[in-house]
Amino acid sequence: MNTASLPSTEAEDAPAPSADSLRRMANGFFQAGDFDTALPLYSAAIDEAKRGSSRSEAESSDRNEDLVVHVCNRSACLFRMERFEE
Repeated sequence: MNTASLPSTEAEDAPAPSADSLRRMANGFFQAGDFDTALPLYSAAIDEAKRGSSRSEAESSDRNEDLVVHVCNRSACLFRMERFEE
């Protein structure tokens, strides 16, 4: 995913934000009703969670649960935007 459209979160030389931090940022925008900003953050959280799912079995299980949460959050955002076909 192209993160150029995401709101700036840290200095440019800092590591990419974690899936959980992306989700928390998206949740803030979602709660404020800014679904256009929340949606790409939820998508980035999904992408980051997928990248992290190649770890050990125990960590992978936790990551899969996190992935489900991110997908559900993204779905709720799409629902609120009345984008039912996506």
